[in-house]
Amino acid sequence: MAEHNAYQRAVRKATYFRLKDDIDYFLNRFDREKETVILLPGGSGSNLWHADRKFGEVSNPRDYHFDRVWLDLGIFAGDGKAIKINRNGHDVGDRVMVGDGDVRFPVRPYVRAMTFFRGKAKFNALLLGWDWRRNLLAAVDILNAVIETIKKRKASSKNPQRVMKNIFIVGHSMGGMVAKLFFQTHQNVAKELGGMISVGTPFYGYLGQLRRIFEGEPTLNRLPPYNAKTVATITSSCPGLYTLFPIDKKTYDAVGDQLGLTSYPVTALDGTPADVYDKHRPSSRFPNWVWLKQIEEARRLRQDLLSMPLPVPLNNVLFHIRSKIPKSTASTAKWKQELPGSYDPDKHQSPIEIGPMSEGDDTIPYWSAALASTPNDNITDFSQGEHMSLMAQSFVLRHILKIVSRGARSVSEDEFIAEYGPDPQMATREELENLLNKIDLSVPSTIGQLETLIPERYTWRLLQEIAM
Repeated sequence: MAEHNAYQRAVRKATYFRLKDDIDYFLNRFDREKETVILLPGGSGSNLWHADRKFGEVSNPRDYHFDRVWLDLGIFAGDGKAIKINRNGHDVGDRVMVGDGDVRFPVRPYVRAMTFFRGKAKFNALLLGWDWRRNLLAAVDILNAVIETIKKRKASSKNPQRVMKNIFIVGHSMGGMVAKLFFQTHQNVAKELGGMISVGTPFYGYLGQLRRIFEGEPTLNRLPPYNAKTVATITSSCPGLYTLFPIDKKTYDAVGDQLGLTSYPVTALDGTPADVYDKHRPSSRFPNWVWLKQIEEARRLRQDLLSMPLPVPLNNVLFHIRSKIPKSTASTAKWKQELPGSYDPDKHQSPIEIGPMSEGDDTIPYWSAALASTPNDNITDFSQGEHMSLMAQSFVLRHILKIVSRGARSVSEDEFIAEYGPDPQMATREELENLLNKIDLSVPSTIGQLETLIPERYTWRLLQEIAM
């Protein structure tokens, strides 16, 4: 236990070291008269950096050299294998890994947002990368430290309350879960802020993570450095990702009607509810690489913090933005819960059978992307926008401006497009599959040419498939 705690302290110390320059840059340009946005990227949306030496070999994080292993084109060369977490909580090779910045794929999903926030929106804006693999409460601690630093260094003015009330936490996807947990666990600090805004956040989970622990991810599975079992094993090693499983039965019983659900979304073959988080069901329903202890920890986190309503004053400053594309999103599934002891996704059929498609953003079900306790007036639905591109869409960013400025400022769609270009478009899964069948990704030179080989709308789809 002592070594585990020492390792976690080393990770925390290295994380603060990596983030310090970005935070100082943000604070040095901080304008007390402006609104402030802290943007939390989604799960898989933050860079992960791997230290070059083992834990314990250095006493100061500045003595490390960090290599990015997530996410850039190195994913095609096998960098994804380095994000696996060992059962003792250590990173691969006992080399600490930290989250910092946004992913550097051929398309960068948060650049447009940050350019707009710092430009026409006239916000103080900070993108706060975080390690989405680990327990979400670790990211909450980092967020709290940043807000306390702002309060200490920038709110000591004639009107400190105004500085704090102008701070909004914006969380895309899983980043919205971190924001909600912060509001739940640091209520005395949160009540000083302007509010939080979630964009496409799976508060009640989604089916993608359930499928991945059994099947891997089809796009990654086909790449030469991986196979389905490798990807499924890596995914299952990350404690934070267990929080993304579909809604637990206890929470469903409490809020299912408010979410518009007429039945539990995951069923066994006999039609009875199949709760992924049910600790009383036999372990034989999972492959041996799934960590049952982490499922239980994620269940407690969901029930005790994520799904718990906030006090009314805080609940009234929660805002949700979600997409409602008809018949676009997997929302129900059947789960054959007995597996062969030798289950191998590269050899055996997946036990997960996806049901009819319903409304959502092509990844997160519509019903999952807003807390049942949030006032209806604080929930905004758009009829377009796939999950990964939401934070680059003009209608989402202009709506965030409206919320943060309390309606005082607005930018028209034409004005926005003239300044920042057209909204990103995303190819379909079928279009991407057809294109990848024509490209030989086993040739290293091909990987280096991906940006020219694949049009941007295909790259958006590729990022969505890999990252979520």
